[in-house]
Amino acid sequence: MNPIEFFDRGFRRNPGAACLINGDTGRILSYAEVRDFTLRAASVLRRRFSLGAKAAVLTYNDPVGFACVLALLRAGLTWVQANPRNSAAENAAVLKAFDCEMLFYSSAFSSVADEMKRIKSAVRDLVCIDRPLEGAQFLDEWLAAGAPEEIEVPHDAERLYAIQPTGGTTGFPKGVMGPNRALENMVANLMAVAPCSAPPVFLAAAPLTHAAGVVMHYVLAQGGAAVVFPKIDRQALLAAIPRYGVTHTFLPPTVI
Repeated sequence: MNPIEFFDRGFRRNPGAACLINGDTGRILSYAEVRDFTLRAASVLRRRFSLGAKAAVLTYNDPVGFACVLALLRAGLTWVQANPRNSAAENAAVLKAFDCEMLFYSSAFSSVADEMKRIKSAVRDLVCIDRPLEGAQFLDEWLAAGAPEEIEVPHDAERLYAIQPTGGTTGFPKGVMGPNRALENMVANLMAVAPCSAPPVFLAAAPLTHAAGVVMHYVLAQGGAAVVFPKIDRQALLAAIPRYGVTHTFLPPTVI
């Protein structure tokens, strides 16, 4: 199956339900709103890039940023999981080495976009998701060319949905290839060992570029909501649990 089908399953259960919640601002994006965004973005992406092209999203945990990830998956592109905690030079070098052609980013990472232009990477589209920046397209303007129409993406269990850069502790980061079947198996395993009788509410504070991102697909497939925080703030996380009725989370032991 294609990775976007997990989200679409949740959409079919309840289009008006909360899907992505900004833990800092409380802004809620419904399944219908996220689906419309991914359809429009995917239509632009497929006009600009071929099936399987590499693209990245460089933000801290962010609902719009994760919606961009879903748009990449709907378009059949490969998500390069850039680590926002790396330096600008490191991220630019990794994206160039992995032949990344497209970058969504928040303005906090404008230095990465500048560095990618300086080193003449393969990136053709730079889209800032939170505000207009000189030398980049702004998400709202870029999205205006899109249409809310379905994109035909052939099923291919071996097509890469993601490339995960390694830590690079013993040399330049390598790219761990994640085929569609790997995500399908991981979500299936979570569904088997932790079935839900009601839509879950996931506290998403660990980086969505790592294991927490897999949990997102498990949550969305069941029509659940994700309360997304960009950083660890213990008081804010504790307050969010009763406020949103959190049922699941994924955190490192030090935070717990």
